[in-house]
Amino acid sequence: MGRTSSRWIIVLSAARSGSTLLSVILGAHSRIIAPPELHLLRYKTFEEWRNSYPMALRSLCVLMEKLGEKSDTGSIESRFCGMQTVDIYREIVGHENRGKLLVDKSPSYGRMGDDIKRLEEIKPFYIWLIRHPLGVMASRTDRQKVQMKQRRNELSLLKYYFLALKYKVQTLLGITTRTQLEYWKEVHTCFEKHLSGVSDDRKHVVHFEDLVRNPEVVVKDLCNKLQIDIQPSMLDPVKSVTDDFEWGLGDEKIHKHKKIDSGVADDWKDRCDASVLNGEIRKLMERIGVIC
Repeated sequence: MGRTSSRWIIVLSAARSGSTLLSVILGAHSRIIAPPELHLLRYKTFEEWRNSYPMALRSLCVLMEKLGEKSDTGSIESRFCGMQTVDIYREIVGHENRGKLLVDKSPSYGRMGDDIKRLEEIKPFYIWLIRHPLGVMASRTDRQKVQMKQRRNELSLLKYYFLALKYKVQTLLGITTRTQLEYWKEVHTCFEKHLSGVSDDRKHVVHFEDLVRNPEVVVKDLCNKLQIDIQPSMLDPVKSVTDDFEWGLGDEKIHKHKKIDSGVADDWKDRCDASVLNGEIRKLMERIGVIC
């Protein structure tokens, strides 16, 4: 089973939805190359991307290295300088003649608005990764707390305590919860609209909770859609984790797991109340197959 031509796979997800885990699972397949987050197509040109998201250059370096191309910063800047980002994607896949599948998992695509249409210019295969909104909210909240602690050494004591107090007040007033849930709704409304115009043979839905509870079933189903055979390494993906997954370019906790943990599917339930989900969010959940 399998295609002979190379193509792009784009993972569409909200942040903190398990996209790093899915990327590692995909990257464990011998035909798939899955670098950390690229975020390239969020911008029109290489220069705009380079200036706005400098840390992501490391991801492009990783991708080019795995493709056997020159991967140092100077070579990449020289090669792609002045190019539209969609042309960069076309050139990369055009030079890849081994039938590889190249993964771009960039949560920022959910906030492109109408610019998300740019993704269609490379005719990718889409994986729509969906996690329960309260699971996303809990994970994003945890990460914000970690980031706050990490900034403690960067900020003055007064500035740090001001930000900590502001965050606590916003949490008590419910502002943080509303903001997180609005983010989830915005992102998946964007994906729903975009994918409505994409043919079924170029898209596939994966629910995070199903992925961690029944990885073999979900991964096999995904491989069938991609027209590739499932490989055992995909079900033990942690062995494939490298230092390529850096802070800011994916979930740093991926290094801490020894296996796919089914417990994370419901770990939000002891601290989040489903009553905070408003009518609009519940309707969206129903449309996209999320159990309340």
